[in-house]
Amino acid sequence: SSRSTADYETAWGQPVTTQEIIDSIVAKGFNVIRVPVTWHPHFDVNEDGTVTVHEIWMDRVQEVVDYVINTGAYCILNVQHDTGERGSRTDGAGWLKADMDEYPASSVKFKSLWEQIATRFIGYDEHLLFEAFNEILDADDSWVPPTASAPYQAITKLEQDFVDVVRATGGNNEYRNLVVNTYAAAHSQVVLDNFQVPTDMHRGHLLASIHSYDPYNFCNNNGEWNTFIFDDSCTKEVDDVFNRVMTAAGNLGIPAFFGEFGAIDGKKDSGERIKYAQYMAQKFKANATVGLWWMGLIDRATLTWTEGEIADALFSNY
Repeated sequence: SSRSTADYETAWGQPVTTQEIIDSIVAKGFNVIRVPVTWHPHFDVNEDGTVTVHEIWMDRVQEVVDYVINTGAYCILNVQHDTGERGSRTDGAGWLKADMDEYPASSVKFKSLWEQIATRFIGYDEHLLFEAFNEILDADDSWVPPTASAPYQAITKLEQDFVDVVRATGGNNEYRNLVVNTYAAAHSQVVLDNFQVPTDMHRGHLLASIHSYDPYNFCNNNGEWNTFIFDDSCTKEVDDVFNRVMTAAGNLGIPAFFGEFGAIDGKKDSGERIKYAQYMAQKFKANATVGLWWMGLIDRATLTWTEGEIADALFSNY
């Protein structure tokens, strides 16, 4: 490809990541940064079905991880848009599916990918966590939780592959904290009921992650269904999410955190979004867990906090 690493890195409209950007985020109080990485344009598929990651991309990923580690913050490194909607696309997106028919081939690719990532970062300490994958969907690209058991079985097998491959590289990876997700990183009762924790060689080194943009019509721009006020009905919906997630995690004996959350529709009144941020912070503290705000808040080009009051609200209970 004639495209540079910077072309890919800026494809979503953000500037190339720098140490100064990460420094600014950490200086505001954030001490966990998730580095979402899309791998499929940056590996070759070998004859045996394994993949070989391009060195120039792995080097750049390591540079960005180092920006985070240099600040003393925790870093979560993952496999991001290799999951998600595939549809009719032919660019390799969505190659990793919650699908048993595809599992034999995707497992080979997935394991070889994680072996290379784990090997590259083997010397990093506990400030670096690995996350198996992002919002994985079934072969139908369905955001509605499947009723069949096979998609959940595929997730269980892929996450077991992830744990086994990382552990097998040894070194610091033997005890590295690893993050596993539910179907679509969702939190409905059917998704939580079908979530299984992988077997691990050491207890206490796995975490579960879910994503929550709830209430959906408040946290997103949903046209005629928009909710503009963060009221009691909103807090009840947030309460329900936490109750489901923390109850399920307790039953499974695994810590859970919110790998993504946020009220991302900037057209809504900032005062109401500040209320949301304050309430989420309150819930995180009450449940002894954390969440990672998805995007926004800072203009990375100028290092200006465009939504600094929301950022401050996230720390209002700490």
